[in-house]
Amino acid sequence: MLSKNIFGASRVHLVEPLPYRRQLAQEWCDRIYDVADFFNDPPSSVDVVIEASGQLDNISKIFRRLNANGRIALLARSGEPLLLDAIDHMITNAISLVGSRGHLCGAFAKILRLHENARLPLAK
Repeated sequence: MLSKNIFGASRVHLVEPLPYRRQLAQEWCDRIYDVADFFNDPPSSVDVVIEASGQLDNISKIFRRLNANGRIALLARSGEPLLLDAIDHMITNAISLVGSRGHLCGAFAKILRLHENARLPLAK
């Protein structure tokens, strides 16, 4: 919802292991994958990756498909290290890697304001 309604993404692909959540997200995504399906047939190029599962090896699997000025946001931790073997790809293409925690900096209050202003239909 946020990707398209707030941040203006033109296409959103979602990778979700749970069938219930894949079904729930259909209205908001252009393509939805099970984890295995995504890595067997990933999109040819990617601008933004939001890794929320904590499985940091997912980043290594998709990293070389990131477009120039691509961005990665890490939202979860599993205790495993992030290992990247494509540092030249990162430097050459100006790829950004950031960590983010949603409850910091008033994110929840901002989401509630978006909902109150009818920009984020949370009931769906």
